[in-house]
Amino acid sequence: MSKIKVTLIVVFNTLVLLGTVELYFRWNPGQSRPIEALQKEITSFDAPYLRGIDSSRFVGLAPRLELIRSPLDTSLRYEDGYTYLHKDVNGQGYYAPSPNRVYKSVERTADGKLVYDIEYQIDEFSRRFVHSSDPKASYALALLGCSFVYGEGVDNSESLPFYLHQYVPQANVYNLGFHGNSIANFLYQVQEIKDHPFYKDIVGKKRIAIYVFQDFHLDRFFGTTRLFKQGWGYKLPWFDWSAEKRQFVFMGRFKERYSLFHRALTFFSKTATAQALRSDFPLLKKQSTDEYAQAILEVRRLLQEKKGFDDLLVVASPFNYDPLSEKVVHSLKQNGVTVFDYSKVSIIELLKGNQSLAYDGHPSGYGNDLLAQLIARDWRRWTIENPATVGQNDR
Repeated sequence: MSKIKVTLIVVFNTLVLLGTVELYFRWNPGQSRPIEALQKEITSFDAPYLRGIDSSRFVGLAPRLELIRSPLDTSLRYEDGYTYLHKDVNGQGYYAPSPNRVYKSVERTADGKLVYDIEYQIDEFSRRFVHSSDPKASYALALLGCSFVYGEGVDNSESLPFYLHQYVPQANVYNLGFHGNSIANFLYQVQEIKDHPFYKDIVGKKRIAIYVFQDFHLDRFFGTTRLFKQGWGYKLPWFDWSAEKRQFVFMGRFKERYSLFHRALTFFSKTATAQALRSDFPLLKKQSTDEYAQAILEVRRLLQEKKGFDDLLVVASPFNYDPLSEKVVHSLKQNGVTVFDYSKVSIIELLKGNQSLAYDGHPSGYGNDLLAQLIARDWRRWTIENPATVGQNDR
């Protein structure tokens, strides 16, 4: 038998086997591999860990039974002109909202239920407005993150930065979050962009960046198929670690990496088989989490050297469920980064399902309020325990 015939037989049998497996999982969707998730240990406001948290706003909440996720009509989510491609003095591009504008954002479910109808107020530096800066403030806290920090789906007065300012009034709080971000976006802003507007006019004697780490930021940093099968992410910055140069090298956008092989992986990730196996590609592992932690350390260094920040702290979000996020936290702590770790806090149980916007999944005002209280409590402790560390770039 010729080699060509043998090859064709092998290919045919392989396709038959894969087709049979796919049909099995389509007919038996309950036969999926169990989800590995972080164990949430803090489930009650009576827990000693939550001592000092004002739970009065939360204890009377009625359990919310709506689906957290649902097919959505996003046609009015972003108003025309809301964001565009800016250019720095060297012609390097970046996406940000148009400054000094107010934009309306509306989202409904596919069958017409209103999810939110809010406005985004943008300041002169393309950041979402939090409050007017106090020129005499002791601290400036710049929150770095994704739409969870930005406050997608909630009014300014229910965003995480706004609540944090309520609980730390001696600080000016700035919202440097934006839709779709991971640490790669901030690495791009401080390493590749000349004078990105987000970092201008950060007023405070002591300037601290606080990066709110979500587990799905790993997918955005490494460009896994989880990102692409959602239909977006192609414009996110792509970095690769160069062992020779001992630095992260900007490789372009993920759309430039999107080869035929990657398209095949994305196609496979949408199949019932891949969903049953709960696998996205490339598979992330311990080495990936160490590299992500290294990217955070690099942003910390660049913020100190280029932007005059005193330090960068990390918040491990209570919305984290992937065990890989614990490995990132562990690596950061080993490298001397202060981490406020809330990954053991069961925000779903504490807020009885009210932690997120119904049908959408982004944090609600309740979820942002609780997280802001936790950050404020631990921030106060940190400033007491680290009087020498804070203020090394005092100005």
